[in-house]
Amino acid sequence: DGWSYTYRMPTQEEVDKVMELMNVAEPVFYNGDDEISKIINEEAEAFFKGQKSVDEVAGIIQNRIHNYVGENR
Repeated sequence: DGWSYTYRMPTQEEVDKVMELMNVAEPVFYNGDDEISKIINEEAEAFFKGQKSVDEVAGIIQNRIHNYVGENR
């Protein structure tokens, strides 16, 4: 599907950064609007299928959520 990745050993700086992030990470509990998650999931699918660019999808998501929030205030 067009994906490829060349594996390499991480640098010590990269390892340190990941360890730092892991040490400060906290669980997040999402109690947000399921409609927003639905919009994101629907539109992201086109990116993951290679049908749209990340910029196109981000713009569509932003527009749809903006409209949704405006309609539901």
